[in-house]
Amino acid sequence: HIGFAQLFHRFSKGRSNWLAGTAWRFNHYDDNTPATEFINNNIVLTRPAITSLPGVFLQNDWMLNERHRLLLGYRMDYHPIHGFIHSPRIAWKYAPHERLIMRWSSGTGFRVVNLFTEDH
Repeated sequence: HIGFAQLFHRFSKGRSNWLAGTAWRFNHYDDNTPATEFINNNIVLTRPAITSLPGVFLQNDWMLNERHRLLLGYRMDYHPIHGFIHSPRIAWKYAPHERLIMRWSSGTGFRVVNLFTEDH
């Protein structure tokens, strides 16, 4: 089970369009295998992995001129095992003509992975 909530605020100043906010992700993982089970008084029970992941982000979409835009963004999440995870990004949009748009971008991201476990 996964839950997700996000609050954000958009505001503009001159040629800059800002987006700031906070996010929260809740992950409840139980695959009913020995990876999440334990034995208590000869009774097999499961112990699901429960993870709460809060995060904050800030983004600026800057209009350089009619044909060029630059997007700068930064996100920081907190994982209880891995600590703070930083995810910066940059993107550039070039539109030489109304029917032709080129985009270049680079950045990192963060995703929770639940590896499948087999009982051999």
